[in-house]
Parts: sequence; structure tokens; C-alpha cells
Amino acid sequence: MLILINNPRIPYTGRFSDWLVIRLSRRNDGIMEAEFRLWPFAICVIATPGFLMLWGIGAAHHIHWFALLVAMAGLGFINSCGVTLSINYLIDSYHNISADALPTVIIIRNTMAFALGYG
Repeated sequence: MLILINNPRIPYTGRFSDWLVIRLSRRNDGIMEAEFRLWPFAICVIATPGFLMLWGIGAAHHIHWFALLVAMAGLGFINSCGVTLSINYLIDSYHNISADALPTVIIIRNTMAFALGYG
């Protein structure tokens, strides 16, 4: 339980995402659509290239190590948010088969994380 409380992505991928889905559902005459879960991905789409540019340009121009640390921490945060948001979208989209689809998504995610370590 302590891990969940101290996890910094919980407010964004949990409370904010759910609040946004509820608000959009109210505007849609009370009908919840799974595509409402895609809106929080906008921050990921904007922040990922910014952090990648900070890392690439910073490493090429030998800027202070702290900027590179911020870039890598930001990428890690955005990556974990993207994974959590995609699992939320999976469960909302394919509710009937989510029990079978979730292990498949986690296996693919872990395989990619393993492969990127050697890339």
C-alpha cells in the first residue's frame, strides 16, 4: 500500500483520468465511451519529444548532468503513465476479454523493456 501512496503517476493516471472520463461522460448525455481515456495521452505526446530533445541536444552539447537527469526522469515518468493509461484504455475498450488481453499486453511490454536495454 505504501508503494501506491508514494507513486507520483497515481494522481495523473488515476484520479485525473477518471475525473476527465466522468466529466466527458456527463457532457455526452451520461454515456461513457472508451475513447475518453485517450485524452490524457495528449500530455504524453507533447512531453515525450521534449524530453527526448533535451536528452539528445543536451548530450551532444555537453550540458550539465542535471538536465540529462531531468530528461531521463521525465521519460521514465511519461513512459509509466503511457503504460498505465493504455491498460486503462484496454480494460474500457475490451471489457469482456480484458482478463485474457491484459497478460498479453504485460508480456509484450516486458519483452520490449528487456529488448530496449540491449538496443
